Amino acid sequence: MNFIALIGALALTYYQPHRKLDWLQEIVAPFVQMLERNFNGGNRLQGITAWVLTVVVPSLLVGIVYYVLLEINAILGILFGVAILYFTLRLSQFGPRAEQIIAALRTRNIDEARLLLAQWEKVDSDSFTTTQVAQFSIETVLSRSHFGLFALSSGL
Repeated sequence: MNFIALIGALALTYYQPHRKLDWLQEIVAPFVQMLERNFNGGNRLQGITAWVLTVVVPSLLVGIVYYVLLEINAILGILFGVAILYFTLRLSQFGPRAEQIIAALRTRNIDEARLLLAQWEKVDSDSFTTTQVAQFSIETVLSRSHFGLFALSSGL
């Protein structure tokens, strides 16, 4: 994937947020539960096999499709990259809360921004400065989207 695909996915997420935020977990859940049933015996080989089935095989498939499309037409490869990133990053899940905090900071209402951050992250933000609230909010969005991308099966 390239930077253009990432920018495209972020723009698409901004203009067309996901309507149902947990749909990807619903798709992946049966596969993850099957892996847990069949490959959770405590054996190292089972763990490696489950990891290969969960990480390597899908990554290879996506990579092969991406490069085939890129060879056919660069725009097809970029559009595929945008689609993959749009459906996996799930930044829209955290956008509304972050936007509320940003709106409070823009109107210089630091108390409201602190309260919103405290409700969202369950942290004591009473002593946070404007910069700290903004920084903590950005870090939260990035870490949660990272978690959403690399830990899709968590909590299942």
